[in-house]
Amino acid sequence: MRELQSRSTKLLPVRLRELWNNAGLNNLTSDECARRQNLELDEYAAIWTRALLLPHESDLVRSTLIEIGRWRGISDLELVRRGCEGALHSNKLDWEQRVHQVEPHEVERYYESANYYIDELMWWHMLADDNSPLAYVAALEFALLADCETYLDFGSGVGSGALLFRSHGFDVTLADISGPMLAFCKDRFGQRRLEASFLDLKNSALPKTAFDFVTAMDVFEHLVDPLGAVESLYHCYMGVSAVTRRRIGRSILCEISGRFSRVLRSWV
Repeated sequence: MRELQSRSTKLLPVRLRELWNNAGLNNLTSDECARRQNLELDEYAAIWTRALLLPHESDLVRSTLIEIGRWRGISDLELVRRGCEGALHSNKLDWEQRVHQVEPHEVERYYESANYYIDELMWWHMLADDNSPLAYVAALEFALLADCETYLDFGSGVGSGALLFRSHGFDVTLADISGPMLAFCKDRFGQRRLEASFLDLKNSALPKTAFDFVTAMDVFEHLVDPLGAVESLYHCYMGVSAVTRRRIGRSILCEISGRFSRVLRSWV
């Protein structure tokens, strides 16, 4: 059921900006604005949670720990939780020890064996530390307003975004360079008896003019060649003229180039 279709034609960031900017005109206190904002975010969180829950589960944390435990063959959920909580630090150390030069073959080799990225991403998607994964719900709202139907999750990770879009009726494709994470995604979709396509970017190129909506959430900072990736992405949009694709591509390339330069400067 496309539950977001009955909402306002304005996206959440616009609604929240107008809420705060017009607080004085509407005689709203900061506390009342915060309350209304939290109601909006709680509704987003509920949509996200419903999409990720395993069948017959009602709590996202428990459902997530069960899912990871099944994948790893661990029945002790407290042990699974500890693994999730330490995954970010472990992955950081692993990267520092194994990636000596940021080159395509080394990065691909790292992600092909970085099995515990699954734990890190699943923990993050539980909304345990912050609510930034709800950006996927904002993207879903945008896609529904634009009447999109075919969705690519580029750099799909553990597939949570694709599960969200699939639960709202989209045809979904998950694309990643990590074999372990793609295998985990296939298992997640299988447990829910949901259909999807899976694309290993080490072996396959993105199909051209195949999708009318694409997300790449928290992906570009992990890429050796982010501008080349954007070049491939804008060619995969369907139903858009070549001129429009070039305009879209140039605007995205400029945006990503600026962001990536800032990211690089912050690491140097």
